[in-house]
Amino acid sequence: MDRLRRKVQWERGDRFMEESTTGMAVKVGLFAALAIFLAGAMIVRFGTMSRTARKTYTILVEFRDAGNLVIGAPVSALSVPIGSVADVQLEFDRVVVRLNVFENVTLYEGSEFAIRQSGLLGDQFVAVNPAPDMGQAKITGGSRVDGISPPNLEAAVTHATDLLVQLRTVGEDVQRALEKVNVGLLSDQNLKEISGTLSNLNAFAASSAQAAEEVEGLVTEVRARVDTTLGSVDEAFIHGSELFIDSRGVISELNVQIENRGMELSRVLDNMNQSVSSLSELLDKINSGEGTVGRLVTDDTLMEELERLVENWRRYGILHKESIKNSPPTSSSPRRVFGMSP
Repeated sequence: MDRLRRKVQWERGDRFMEESTTGMAVKVGLFAALAIFLAGAMIVRFGTMSRTARKTYTILVEFRDAGNLVIGAPVSALSVPIGSVADVQLEFDRVVVRLNVFENVTLYEGSEFAIRQSGLLGDQFVAVNPAPDMGQAKITGGSRVDGISPPNLEAAVTHATDLLVQLRTVGEDVQRALEKVNVGLLSDQNLKEISGTLSNLNAFAASSAQAAEEVEGLVTEVRARVDTTLGSVDEAFIHGSELFIDSRGVISELNVQIENRGMELSRVLDNMNQSVSSLSELLDKINSGEGTVGRLVTDDTLMEELERLVENWRRYGILHKESIKNSPPTSSSPRRVFGMSP
């Protein structure tokens, strides 16, 4: 009886101990989970507060495709964090990403903004390649710049798949071509013909080598003759050069004489031109009736009077005796007044 009682008491004590141990374990587990949760929350909270506590300015970057970029992604320049992604919005056919850049970071126009990825399967971030300070203007808050979109892996995979299909098609074509070559060109008959052709080529090569030796000897002989001919040509050229120099002297003298004759001819031509001009002026005066000759040419009355004067001189004047000698005797005629018609 006592043993049974003690046994029951021991069982009750063990059960109580087990229940107490289980409750304590549950409590410890809950406390540890709550501590881990609070620690994580504090890390996230303080990390966010540390990022948001710093003063920043906003830069709007336009991309054709933002990939898998999310809000809160880091912004780094030369692997140094300089800010974070504040917002990602779609505007028409472009994606506008708003960046919060630390106020103490100065970026200049010409800087490159590109979406990069950490490793092969890592998160995406905005990488900035700063432009050097070469006198460009600073990028101020609210500025809008163009960015470089990330590579499209899906398009690359699709293109690679199409390329593999094309390569497979090309491989099949090459295989068919090789089969045709094996069946058609590399048959036994063709191989025999190719062997005969190679034998003929070997024989031709041997005869060509012999012909080349003969041609080489002929070339040597021709070269010696050409050298002799060139020597003769050089002598003839030297003699011709001397003759050319002498002829240049003769030509120079002829040029001097020709120039002298040309000057004399020019003077003669000038005199002739002056004579022609004087004759032209005289003819113009005669035609215009100036002077005695001009009056004789243009005035018919004066000409008629001169003719009558000469006729009277022949009959009665100083030309009367000469006219009597040259003409037969005539009957007496009445006297004429000098210068008057009968």
